[in-house]
Amino acid sequence: MPLRSSVSFNSRGQRGADLFVEVLRSEGVRYVFGNPGTTELALLDALSGASDIQYILGLQEASVVAMADGYAQASGRPGFVNLHTAGGLGNAMGAILNAKMANTPLVITAGQQDTRHGVTDPLLHGDLVALARPSVKWAEEIHHPEHIPMLLRRAFQDCRTGPAGPVFLSLPINVMEQHTDVTAGPPSRIERGAVTGAIEELAVALATITPGRLAIIVGEEVIQSSAEVEAVMLAEALGAPVMPAAVGTSLGLDRSPVVCLVGDGSAMYSPQALWTAAHERLPVTFVVMNNGEYNILKNYARSQAHYLSASTDQFIGMDLCDPAIDFLALASSLGIPSRRIERAGDIAGAVEEGIRSGCPNLIELPIMP
Repeated sequence: MPLRSSVSFNSRGQRGADLFVEVLRSEGVRYVFGNPGTTELALLDALSGASDIQYILGLQEASVVAMADGYAQASGRPGFVNLHTAGGLGNAMGAILNAKMANTPLVITAGQQDTRHGVTDPLLHGDLVALARPSVKWAEEIHHPEHIPMLLRRAFQDCRTGPAGPVFLSLPINVMEQHTDVTAGPPSRIERGAVTGAIEELAVALATITPGRLAIIVGEEVIQSSAEVEAVMLAEALGAPVMPAAVGTSLGLDRSPVVCLVGDGSAMYSPQALWTAAHERLPVTFVVMNNGEYNILKNYARSQAHYLSASTDQFIGMDLCDPAIDFLALASSLGIPSRRIERAGDIAGAVEEGIRSGCPNLIELPIMP
């Protein structure tokens, strides 16, 4: 007789999923970024009674993680992600690696099949911990609902502990449905503020740089030390640009307007984010600089004198022009109004108009090779 997916447990206490949401609330989680499947339904059901935690739906897992990444960098809080089994985790892996390299504090979770069904090799079942481990700081699977507070709180602490980065928890559906008498308990607190030295020497060095010739890369220490305002003031004083992923950034800044500058190749990495921006009505202006090619790859190839392509100027797999990508049609299909700007003098006005609209919008800037 095949095993049934339903779980029969005693009715004491609360479900693991409800305990899980209780811990999320006590850790200050405001958004859950996800793309759900069957194994996540217990958590979604628990979230349906949590009016203070909003579920942000992404249509593909790379987009989901990128949104959480931008949110974490902008808000200074860990981003919380919920993916669907091995398939969803695999789809998200590129974005998880980006978060690891950026030292972004993320708690990444994925639903797992009922642990009693593992012997039947169910669809999308896999060793999620082994799959995630090379790309995160640590990875664990929760085997009992009593372990939820301990492991989930550890996840939130460890993702922020320097060097910050993503951590992973596997959530078997039977564990999330089982009842337990364990309570969430209070969160622990660790002070992580960074104290720098050599301020006077740095000030002298910065004073010698011509405004506009310097870019500031805002690292995890700025966010952890709640120094975002000071970083912006410094950038303005130096005339230096600073911004991470757009949709999550707007959420992390309490839905403030955000301008996202992205190349045409990068824009195709996770265009599903446009739908989420439209669905959440976020004031994000996406500016797509479209040169119809992977120009950075071509320039690198041209710099290699021994490459045949450097002498022939013929490149394989680097042109996006046959057929050309219609970004206006793509934006429209995902609910985003868009326009194409043909003259350089019209760019500033279009961006300002996009910001003033208070709505998600896309501006395409064709760039001639």
